[in-house]
Amino acid sequence: MNDKILFLDLDRTLFDTPRFTQALWYAIGHEFKVDAAQQLESLPEWYHQIGDLRYYHFEEHVKHVLHKTADEITAKIRPRLERENFLYPDTSELQNWQTRGDYQLRILSFGGEWLQKFKISLCPRIADLPADIILEPKNTFIAHNYSRANGFLVDDKRNLDLPRGFTEVWLRRELLQKTKESGLIIVNSLIEVTEAL
Repeated sequence: MNDKILFLDLDRTLFDTPRFTQALWYAIGHEFKVDAAQQLESLPEWYHQIGDLRYYHFEEHVKHVLHKTADEITAKIRPRLERENFLYPDTSELQNWQTRGDYQLRILSFGGEWLQKFKISLCPRIADLPADIILEPKNTFIAHNYSRANGFLVDDKRNLDLPRGFTEVWLRRELLQKTKESGLIIVNSLIEVTEAL
């Protein structure tokens, strides 16, 4: 196994999560006659807190609203969601990284396993990438599970105290240009990550 790893966050890094969440509830609303706008307004009620981190517990939300499991509604909503591409346009850069082959690409995503895997499954470009779905801080997970590896973590959120050998790449799409600080690279596009590798 390649011990040089490029970890890629999913939500708001590769995947347009706000747009997906809206489309998800409108698909549910259409198929199950639910007020999607009302459910979207209630999202904060369905976030779980783990330390300083929060994630959306979609499965609980669906169970409460529809009295069905997420698995039970998948076949109805998947066709509507597969029509859309929820990846950001600059995820085309992954092809370049895979072709180079000097880093193993892995998705590293904090969140509920069902929802994160469902998002990935909707995106052929990333569906075959290995993925670690976690409910702990990323720095802790990497330290415990990839202690002999080195590389980069690309994320739209700061990840302080990454293990030795890993460099943080903070994706801030609203910035006009990339910058570099000690142990931290700040970019506004995945295309700029290539220059750091």
